Amino acid sequence: MKISKFISVIAGIFALCLPAMAQTQWQGAKVAILGDSISDPIRVGTGKCWWEFLAEFMDMQTVSYAVNGAKMSQLPAQALKVDDSFDAIIILAGTNDFFHDVPMGEWFTETVDSVNTNGMMTPKLHRHFNFDSETFCGRCNILMQQLRTAFPTKQIILMTPLHRAYARFGARNVQPDEMYANFLGLYIEDYAAAIRRCGQIWSAPVIDLYSESGLMPVLDEHTRYFSNAERDRLHPGTEGHLRMAKTIQYHLLSLPCKFQ
Repeated sequence: MKISKFISVIAGIFALCLPAMAQTQWQGAKVAILGDSISDPIRVGTGKCWWEFLAEFMDMQTVSYAVNGAKMSQLPAQALKVDDSFDAIIILAGTNDFFHDVPMGEWFTETVDSVNTNGMMTPKLHRHFNFDSETFCGRCNILMQQLRTAFPTKQIILMTPLHRAYARFGARNVQPDEMYANFLGLYIEDYAAAIRRCGQIWSAPVIDLYSESGLMPVLDEHTRYFSNAERDRLHPGTEGHLRMAKTIQYHLLSLPCKFQ
């Protein structure tokens, strides 16, 4: 009798501890999503978006301002809808910049300026952020300066674009797979690499979906993860969004949500 009672007590304590054990730093957080069709609330090619799965997995609120077809230059307008009630901002964009041949550009411009070094005015190379809105690097700088200025206390997370394959949305909207460069000779991996560099420059964590999601739409075996094997291997289907969410979830567990 004593043993069974002891076991019952231990089981009760364990049951009480389970909710606490399941808690994470993201529980109850409010997270804004900026991006393109893959994050658009209209659910392009999927029954459920990655950020909806993520909200369930991590017991947090996600609000997406993403817009179908958006390029990096359109994300500052989305960011204007974010207010101080949000704890974090997650950004997923770049695939449309690739397809629409946005030049890569440079992160900085340089001048030679004199600066006090050990009490002496010395000419040195002096770099300045490049805010050229016609280039991908410039667009990233514009967005990140806006976010870092408006939300200095918030967690801001970048994500690289996914691998992509053939998609046909009409006679005049046919998109080759990622084995083809765009008209500038750049591949989607070049834009993914730029997002990684953006994270370094602007001190923002990067979740590298291009490298770590495991989604490879150029392979027929991966069509289960995408919207339509024949017409749309660009947009993940529901199973693809689930896989994205799982990848993102475990990265978020290693990052702080709040700094206050």
